[in-house]
Amino acid sequence: MLTSCRDAVLIVPHLRRCEVEQTAPDRSWQRIRQVVGYPWYLPRASYVVTATYRPFERIGFDEVAGDFKLLRGSWRLRRDGGATIADYEFDVVPAFWMPAWFIRLELKSDLPKMLRALRARAECRAGSPGSRNSRAAVSYAAGVKSHGIESWCARSSTSASSNASRG
Repeated sequence: MLTSCRDAVLIVPHLRRCEVEQTAPDRSWQRIRQVVGYPWYLPRASYVVTATYRPFERIGFDEVAGDFKLLRGSWRLRRDGGATIADYEFDVVPAFWMPAWFIRLELKSDLPKMLRALRARAECRAGSPGSRNSRAAVSYAAGVKSHGIESWCARSSTSASSNASRG
């Protein structure tokens, strides 16, 4: 799920486009182009990252081209009983001037939304979309991305069914 552009545009606030440009033959890395459309008072940003994968452990990303001076981060994954814990960290420095307090304000709003949406998407895929947290996160997605919980979860189970029938 963290490696899917289709899921990323549903989970990441302001992400408008995500395209995989290149994938390693062994799928250990991908080069991905993303476009972020912020509110009207901020410029749109386009960038390319190289994402590196250690399945079930870590996903790292580093900007190789684009509109940021610095964009890098990682997801670290670990199992805790029947759950997966995802720790996220990143560094970002815009190429355009913006007060640091404003960046912190945007991140303080966007990061919790992204994590709630990720949790909701994971719960949908696991077949348990009815929890209170799932509904709240998908309500965020519905407001920003025009998807409701029923269609979001239905698409997840439909995709899983069609992928399973192909396998």
